[in-house]
Amino acid sequence: MKIYTRQDYMNNKISHNKYFAQFVNEDVKKKVIEEIGIEALFKSTDEHLNDIALKLWDKLGGFAFKGSKMIKRPITTLPIDYKLLKMAGEGFSSSTAVCIYKQAAREIIKNYKLFIIHGNLYKRTNQQKI
Repeated sequence: MKIYTRQDYMNNKISHNKYFAQFVNEDVKKKVIEEIGIEALFKSTDEHLNDIALKLWDKLGGFAFKGSKMIKRPITTLPIDYKLLKMAGEGFSSSTAVCIYKQAAREIIKNYKLFIIHGNLYKRTNQQKI
């Protein structure tokens, strides 16, 4: 797997989504589904998922804020792979975590939509054969 660096991202050699997608794994997706919920993801009408409260995204990364003051930091980056972050020259912050979790959410939504489309095509194809 090619690792895209923070410098690649900052130099516009790679898109925001593609850069943060490299940090998404199945456990990250699972955590998004468990904490945000599949229903909230599908109800979102904002392309950046900003209609889901920022405090929920922060909580996924283990962060908590009161106003602009951080009151809780995570004790681990899991399920985000810290070694991969470091290999890419990326640090771990609330904004990094939010970008990774939102990218995971976009992938969940996209895969679900593809599943529905292909499922409906499969149903129509099978109905035509009957």
